[in-house]
Amino acid sequence: MSLTWAIYDVMTAAEAETTWGLAKGTVRVYANNLAFNDDEARKSAGTWLVTNEGMTRVFGSDKRCN
Repeated sequence: MSLTWAIYDVMTAAEAETTWGLAKGTVRVYANNLAFNDDEARKSAGTWLVTNEGMTRVFGSDKRCN
């Protein structure tokens, strides 16, 4: 992945839940329970941000890949 495109590897928890077909709040619960590594998720101004890599590690391939 090019550093130029790194921004596209990060998404909000809500976007990740939609992409993975998860219920609202699922990513927040997993993040609060430390399911993600430090380089996979962080909270910014009250919004959880997660990486595609972290989501794939925790939840498997997104529903677009199934």
